[in-house]
Amino acid sequence: MAEITNKKFFTNYAFFLLILVFVFGILIYPVLASKKSWSVNLGNSVQKVLDEYENGRYKVTGAVEINKPITTSCAAYTVNDTTANKTVNAIIIRITTLYGPLPAVFIYDPSAYSDKVVFAGYSSLHGRVRTQLTYDSPDKRREYWQKKVPDIFEGGGED
Repeated sequence: MAEITNKKFFTNYAFFLLILVFVFGILIYPVLASKKSWSVNLGNSVQKVLDEYENGRYKVTGAVEINKPITTSCAAYTVNDTTANKTVNAIIIRITTLYGPLPAVFIYDPSAYSDKVVFAGYSSLHGRVRTQLTYDSPDKRREYWQKKVPDIFEGGGED
């Protein structure tokens, strides 16, 4: 049985690590490259829901960074409220409904006296199904997220 010298061992080890780094680089690059388009397209989805909620009142201006573990299920945006001339936030969160997980959009106004969080609608539902899901019955899961949204923006509470 032939002995492997230290030089040969470390050469093989370095070659293996180089291949491993290359493979991980190939896997990670598409995620990093698509991050901006993902954010832009989610912003467009939020804008579409806000236009269906109150046409022309809200305008999505940019993304908000959320440094909490919940970011795997949501994205936040700054929104100009043209009727009140102020800036509010909109958040799109994946919540569970009768039809499976759907992206729901909430409007968060920290300066509001009451109703700081308003449900605007579901991003992937339109027309009759959207109306039925939105207005038919109170949804405890939607109410849970309405109570949770201020904690997400203000940093209070736990995830």
